[in-house]
Amino acid sequence: MRIKAVLFDFFGTLVEYKTKVPIDHDVLNTALQRKTNEQEYTEICKKWEAAFEARVGEAKHTLLEFSMAEFAESFFSSTVDPTGRDYFVQQYMNSWRRHVFFDPHVLKVLPDLKHSFSLGIISNTHYSGMVEDILAEAGLSVLFSLVVTSVNTGIRKPSPVIFQHSANMLGLQPEECLFVGDHVEEDFYGSLSSGMLPLLIQKEPFNKNTVPAEQRLTTFLDLEDKILEVQRDVKAI
Repeated sequence: MRIKAVLFDFFGTLVEYKTKVPIDHDVLNTALQRKTNEQEYTEICKKWEAAFEARVGEAKHTLLEFSMAEFAESFFSSTVDPTGRDYFVQQYMNSWRRHVFFDPHVLKVLPDLKHSFSLGIISNTHYSGMVEDILAEAGLSVLFSLVVTSVNTGIRKPSPVIFQHSANMLGLQPEECLFVGDHVEEDFYGSLSSGMLPLLIQKEPFNKNTVPAEQRLTTFLDLEDKILEVQRDVKAI
């Protein structure tokens, strides 16, 4: 079966980012509608980070996604009103976005791929619209036929459901889609379990015995050649 679409993970694959961004002290004070001293601010930041990591751990176990708005409501409870929570989340995510940037290799390869394949994104994220906004700011929205996020579907990678849903939205079978990501479990084995053909970009140490060498990339610049290899293998089946 011929490959008709190439789908990508977003964070860590198409863009680099910082996993942790500090809470702005002034933003916190505005949300709380009162001033906090340095000690209280530090304690709140530590509690936020610990609570967020725990919530992410739960989501990884259940594969059910949560939004930043839901998390902020749970964290602040009655201490911050809805307007303050919305303000806090928006400012926090704006700060987080300032640390997101595209790899220059990605910007070179994507337009060439668009000539031969439908392109799409399947991303785990807690903030609706973030991926789309980042693409729009970079002038890349036109390259992608599909953007599917966990926060909008309610399902996280590596669930095969989110991959199958994405293929359905393109009117394709999963076997007609190739998925490129940087995470072994979420991206490689998640897409594989749905029937897609996975490729892994090696960015972090992992057990190389878990991913065949022919399905690994060391740089995004190798992607086009690797896709051609996969295409030949698929046609030979």
